[in-house]
Formats: sequence, C-alpha cells, structure tokens
Amino acid sequence: SDMPQSRRNVYPINPGTVLFYLGFVHSAITFVVPSHRDGILAMIRNGFFNQLYIHKNSPAAFWFFTFGICMSVCGKIMQSYVEETQNPLPASVGIWLIVCASLVCVAAPISGAWVTVGLGSMIVYYSKLRQR
Repeated sequence: SDMPQSRRNVYPINPGTVLFYLGFVHSAITFVVPSHRDGILAMIRNGFFNQLYIHKNSPAAFWFFTFGICMSVCGKIMQSYVEETQNPLPASVGIWLIVCASLVCVAAPISGAWVTVGLGSMIVYYSKLRQR
C-alpha cells in the first residue's frame, strides 16, 4: 500500500469504538433486566432528583446505567486518540482495562466483563506490536 505507515489503520477495529458501544449496550440493559428496569423507572416516575433509594433496586440500576455512560465516554476519548494520532493506545490503557475488568470477572464471573479483558489484551498486543 502507498499509504504512509503513520496513516495506516492501527487496529482491525478501533478499541474506542468497541468500548463506546459496549457502554451503550451496558446502559441499555438497565431497561431490559427487570430488576434494573423497575429500579430506574421508579426513580424516573418520582422525578429522578434525590430518588436513588426510592426502590430497592434503584441504586444498582442507577450505577449500572451510569457506568455504561462512563464506558462510552472513555471509548470516545480512546477513539479520538487513535483517529487523531494514528497511533495505538498506550499499553497502560489496556493493562488498566484488564485489571478493572478482571476484578469484575472475579466478583461476577457470569458477566460481560470478559469482553473488556479481551479488549484490554488487544490494546496491549497492538501497543507492543507497534514498538517493534
């Protein structure tokens, strides 16, 4: 290819894009899982403000929803970095994703956190590959 090395795609798919959509799905699941849906809808029905404890499931639902938003924001930052610099993310980004997701995997083995372990591993792999 005649495209300069610095302008080639760094990853087969931008890990920031993956994390963005994982976050979106995470937040959307809040409205699908009955216990989370009941908790978040109770908050909304009561005006949302200062309603975190209106329902027994509201705190978990709120944090599940909010964490998805945080994942999407981090994904957008990662996506922008890769697109603007045409460089892989630093390995430390992948390592932190692996560490955080591994904690979730230990606490909740039946979860989607395994996808994030894989995403972090991909970031580390491509970071090291680019250093060669």
